Amino acid sequence: MIGKAGSNLKTLQEKTGAKLNVPKGEEFVLISGDRAAVENARLQVKAFLDEKVEIFLSFFLSFFLLQILENFFIKIFFLKIF
Repeated sequence: MIGKAGSNLKTLQEKTGAKLNVPKGEEFVLISGDRAAVENARLQVKAFLDEKVEIFLSFFLSFFLLQILENFFIKIFFLKIF
């Protein structure tokens, strides 16, 4: 979420006008500013995290499905040989 040297947070702050802070070692974001800026930043953070979760799940599901297919084709291969 933070990015290299805080680049993601800086970009979000510039885009939204809100101040974002991720306390060290914590898993939440503090957002401050006027109501519109805070709401905009909240939506941007949610979209960013949703995208990361989607990428992770896609990778995980792809890996899982690949393992299933690999096992399936290995079984077929051995059935045809023996």
